[in-house]
Amino acid sequence: MQAERIREALPAIELPREFVDQALRAGPTIDFRFWKTQAAKAIASRPPAIGRALYLELTRRIAASFSTDRDRRTDLIDALAAAVTATG
Repeated sequence: MQAERIREALPAIELPREFVDQALRAGPTIDFRFWKTQAAKAIASRPPAIGRALYLELTRRIAASFSTDRDRRTDLIDALAAAVTATG
């Protein structure tokens, strides 16, 4: 599975970024949802202060991804926000 290969290849701090990038590049909706979930889990696994900093960085990255559908960008930002607020 691609997500497992990514987890083995990258340090934990890089996972939210990579999973967000995968979500932004995803074609089919099911792929987008999978990567969105992986990104949310990865950011939720970080300590709260780091998760908040990652959230701010990633939302700027997502918002600037004009090649990605606006609804997908909003959905991804919402999922990350929920993950960060759930952890503290």
